[in-house]
Amino acid sequence: MRQTQNRNRSRGRGRRPANAGNRVYESNGPDVKVRGTAQTVADKYLQLGRDAVSAGDSVKAEGYFQHAEHYLRIIAAAQEQIQARRQQQQEQREQRQREKTNGRQRRDDAAASDATAGETPGAASADPDPAWGGPQPGFLAAPAASADPEAAASDGDGRDRRAAKPDDDTAA
Repeated sequence: MRQTQNRNRSRGRGRRPANAGNRVYESNGPDVKVRGTAQTVADKYLQLGRDAVSAGDSVKAEGYFQHAEHYLRIIAAAQEQIQARRQQQQEQREQRQREKTNGRQRRDDAAASDATAGETPGAASADPDPAWGGPQPGFLAAPAASADPEAAASDGDGRDRRAAKPDDDTAA
């Protein structure tokens, strides 16, 4: 089978590499076969080394201790990788938070600059809006209320906007 076909058939597509701390190792030591995670294998070899020292066999003890040291180095490397990954994730979280905060800050600043651009409420925009092709007419402020009720009921075009009341003369 060619390499390209083998790559396409891999079962672990898109999966992250296994955590070295959870990986199960099989170790063929000097006298025994030890199976388990790196921590359990290292603990087992340390115990075997202590037992060999108490039995007076320094050569076997040294071999066990060397095997234990190997697995302790695997554990240390895995912890460094985990720490680096956590730090990288924390930096990414902080970066996203800064971008989110900056985006919010820019929107707030734009809204504040639009509101405080010295325009009177309802006046046309001083700078043309490129999306609409130029300055747009604004709404003028509402006219001041008049003391005359007839003028207030009229729109200024002479028509009375109050509901018409039937006259007593025409009702009969």
